[in-house]
Amino acid sequence: MKKMLSSLALALAVLGSHAQEKSERHANENLKPVRGTVSTELNINLFSSKLNFNNALNQIKFRYFLKAQTALRLGAHVSSQDSSFNVNNPYGNASSFTKDERKGIDWALNFGIEHHFPGSRRLSPYVGLDASIAGRSASQTFANPTTTVDTENGWYNFQSVVNPTAFYLSRQAYSRWGVNLVAGFDFYMSRAFFFGYEFNLGAYQTNYKNASLRTVNQSGAVTTQNLGKSESFKIGPTLFNGIRLGYNF
Repeated sequence: MKKMLSSLALALAVLGSHAQEKSERHANENLKPVRGTVSTELNINLFSSKLNFNNALNQIKFRYFLKAQTALRLGAHVSSQDSSFNVNNPYGNASSFTKDERKGIDWALNFGIEHHFPGSRRLSPYVGLDASIAGRSASQTFANPTTTVDTENGWYNFQSVVNPTAFYLSRQAYSRWGVNLVAGFDFYMSRAFFFGYEFNLGAYQTNYKNASLRTVNQSGAVTTQNLGKSESFKIGPTLFNGIRLGYNF
């Protein structure tokens, strides 16, 4: 009987020791990415119930870890807008039509590098540097029975569809480049899933293109109007009002 109790106590001690060792090993397990890990993420705003891509440019973002402390960043966005507004009244003596066709493309590309600090087995704070290039195109054709207006590098809203001489600019083509200093953190709930936050300090140069109008009236007379080129330079912080949700491949 004593031998049986001794054997049982020994077995329990061994199992307890093994369980404690396994628990300690699990507690010390590093959940953060290793070399070759690829991650992507979205941005969610809990207060507005909106789910967006990661940054202000609405980009799809990927990271590739060269090693545990170093990751390459890549963000890309392309969107196309093509709209056509047509109103026709072919009946009666005063038949008329109005056509407003608009086309445009927005694109942006960010690429950079991150350095991750030790943190803890779940927390990975980082800093990084991003380079950014972006552009926008715009063209428009507006027509009625007496006038045709072709616009390059812009969209205009006309206050009168009968006599389109009063208008204001609603979209202007541009090219943009800049750099961002970034800082943030990732917190890993598991090896595959993390959440985090990020803010940027950026400098951007934007060159706006000449949004010109070419108007042809019923008699064939042509007039051209030019808004002219302009540029702007902006530097300052960008704080995204949302939480980054991501996962690793």
